[in-house]
Amino acid sequence: MGHIPLIGKELLMSSTLKLLLTGCFITAGVSLCQASPGGAQAVYYVSPKGSDGNPGTLALPFKTLDGARGAVSDVNDAMTGDIIVYLRGGVYPLTSSTTFTASDSGTNGHNIIYQSYPGERPRLSGGKVITGWTSAGSGIYKASNVDFDFRQLYVNGLRAVRARTPNQGSSHYIVSSSSINKVIVINAGEIANWPGLSAVEMVLDRQWDTSRLHIESFTNAPLEDLPMVYVTIPAAEEQLQWTGHAGDGIFNGSPYYFENALVFLDAPGEWFLDTESRELFYKPRSGEDINNAVVVAPSLETLVSLQGAVDIPVHNIQFHGLTFEYTNWTLPSYTGYMGQQAGWLYTLEGGTTPPAAVHLTGAQNILFERDVFQHMGGMGVKMDTGDNDNTVNGCVFTDISGGGVAVLSMYSEAGNPETCQRNAVTNNWISRTGQDYFGSVGVYGGFPISLTVQHNEISDLPYTGVSVGWGWKSWVSTPTAPMNNIISYNKIHKVLNRLSDGSGIYTLAPQPGTRIEYNYVSDLRSYAPPSSPGSHLVAAIYLDETSNYITVQENVSVNITTTMACTYNDYIFENNNPLSTNTVLYNDVYRPEVVAAAGIEPAYRDIIPSGGGIGVQETISTMTMTAEGLTLNLVPELSPILSLNVTIPPGVLPAGTIVTVNTDVSYLLPGLESNQAALTGGQLGTGFNLSAGGLQPAGLVSVTMTYDPAQVPPGSDPRSIQLARYDEAAAQWSLLPTAVDTAQHTFTSQLDHFSFFVPLLVTPASSLSAVQVFPQPWEIGDPASAYFASALTFSNLQASASVKIFTLAGELVWQGTASPGGVLTWDGNNRSGSKAASGTYYAAFKSGGQTKTRRVVIIR
Repeated sequence: MGHIPLIGKELLMSSTLKLLLTGCFITAGVSLCQASPGGAQAVYYVSPKGSDGNPGTLALPFKTLDGARGAVSDVNDAMTGDIIVYLRGGVYPLTSSTTFTASDSGTNGHNIIYQSYPGERPRLSGGKVITGWTSAGSGIYKASNVDFDFRQLYVNGLRAVRARTPNQGSSHYIVSSSSINKVIVINAGEIANWPGLSAVEMVLDRQWDTSRLHIESFTNAPLEDLPMVYVTIPAAEEQLQWTGHAGDGIFNGSPYYFENALVFLDAPGEWFLDTESRELFYKPRSGEDINNAVVVAPSLETLVSLQGAVDIPVHNIQFHGLTFEYTNWTLPSYTGYMGQQAGWLYTLEGGTTPPAAVHLTGAQNILFERDVFQHMGGMGVKMDTGDNDNTVNGCVFTDISGGGVAVLSMYSEAGNPETCQRNAVTNNWISRTGQDYFGSVGVYGGFPISLTVQHNEISDLPYTGVSVGWGWKSWVSTPTAPMNNIISYNKIHKVLNRLSDGSGIYTLAPQPGTRIEYNYVSDLRSYAPPSSPGSHLVAAIYLDETSNYITVQENVSVNITTTMACTYNDYIFENNNPLSTNTVLYNDVYRPEVVAAAGIEPAYRDIIPSGGGIGVQETISTMTMTAEGLTLNLVPELSPILSLNVTIPPGVLPAGTIVTVNTDVSYLLPGLESNQAALTGGQLGTGFNLSAGGLQPAGLVSVTMTYDPAQVPPGSDPRSIQLARYDEAAAQWSLLPTAVDTAQHTFTSQLDHFSFFVPLLVTPASSLSAVQVFPQPWEIGDPASAYFASALTFSNLQASASVKIFTLAGELVWQGTASPGGVLTWDGNNRSGSKAASGTYYAAFKSGGQTKTRRVVIIR
């Protein structure tokens, strides 16, 4: 099987499960009280296990976001209160964009609010899981019948590397280039007539942007003593590459590499899609088990589209606590990519930008709050034309091929009604954007009016952090649209880690009333790195061509050679251009109060991943087994589970074994059905997978998890927490012996088998009528048996039910009391601590005047 919809592999809770997390609270940084049903006109529910034919109640939810949108559009004509749509946790696989138009808007000043159900994480995904892997030799695996194209691949939530040469971390360097002859000259031996050469891309850094060029031909230099090769590109790409900015940035010695050929696939973590045979190849990283790995390829460009018009806008819609992930964009595979600047690229039809996961046009009063945008082949959020009074606040943007947030607003003439006005990008954590299109920026504004970019933390970008304004001296006229923009209190660090001729904050064009103040910019490269030659500088704040009427004051820069730069007719001035109309004051003094105030405000700092927030957390931990044993620790994301510890004693696995614990497995977890017990109750946070390259432990492995007591709902007893293991052979879940320490807020289980695991808050039975005993028979001495377990489990008991084990002669062997969840385990030892012999026993259950007996068989 080449690929399957995500819904087929996600964890789908049984409708009989009791909701674990109820009420209103903050979990892992996600505010779950954005809207209260009490004052709402209507409340709807959506679940991956629902049906769009349902009425959208909690018991009978809709299945899709679009299904809920349709229901809302039937009742929003004359709203008397907000309409709230709760999305239950899980993956919502999208095969087409969900589009909101003016008819889907809030009315009478009220809002339509789409938000995560308390304690749960809905994930709107444009990806498909790739399965059916077989060995292709040399440590490479392949999947067949992959019938769609893509440019990114993600394994266990980590971006894989499209096969390239030289490998990641190294580059070739061009010798020279000629815009007249339209050739790029490289060293001999760096190119060959590889199979599939027409699909190979030459990825070339160009100071402030990147080109991805296909190969038309290559020829040796005419003189034998010149060990060089002339490379030409297809005519359509040639026309664009040697035009304007795209050609300006190529310097002798610019770094490049080749990408996208099977012959390049030689390093762990690399992949290649053969579009002719429809086979996908991947070489697993150390510790990855391809049969247990979650391999996702993006298939959809835009997940959510809000499409209105200037005179008939879509408006008053909010999105809270949702995750948008796995988007695609394949245009560069066919036309190449010739970047212009700040995420714009040249096409034969004119300039354009990559598609975004969320695209707004003619939208007003739209709010995104505490959402996550990750694993994207294009951009995160894009506002286009006539978008006013929209806010992106408290969101996470990470692992994105293009830019984070863009307010394009490309109408340069002042007074144009399609110019974007009064939009805000605030309190967001933006990191690792521009992963494929290196000239992209964290936050972009074209010709906006009253754009607020405030209190964001932006880091780890290949180019500029914030870029506002557009146009160069040759064509910008005055007065232009951008004005009254505020860029303040941002914390920007470790950007420009690949390109140059940029800054933490960058501007173009006259912008009357624009203020850049109280920002903290640090740790930028002082000039172009050695791999990116040229004289273009790097500055904390850079007012480039035609930037005028801007106030720049009381910003702080640390570990940057140039604090402030301005240009005029290609001349670069430090601090300010004396011929400009800018005001530049007090930017050369270290002000601790500015440093302290910059960045995400306290109310939203919980979104920062290192602080246990809603962003991408450490979901995978991989270590190598030693002779002394092994301990793995990690913090799952968005979970009532605060920490996960796995301890493997010496000798349980061979030294040198790679052990991996992965908490991002919601795509693969089987449903919670079980023949052992009716698993009534709720899932307590995240599940996880534990693997050791196909090996199973020769002894017991200890797992300890710390839970957040504030997230155990009132009336529930944490002593009823049980860890469950998925038994692949029996295709069912098994409850494991679990010791709960309510003082330390931990629970510990002993594992004898690696698989998928889920912590549960188990609900006790109301009677003894459905008592379960597992496994039966109990083969204690044979780990290979389907009936092997480290303990015998009694479940579906009433709370505190007594359990006694007797021999057939009536002798008491052992006794115990069920947990508040109605579960009890027996280790197989009698009352004196000796092993109970093989044979047949009787278990007697008693609770509240009820009694029941069951036969128990032990095989040693």
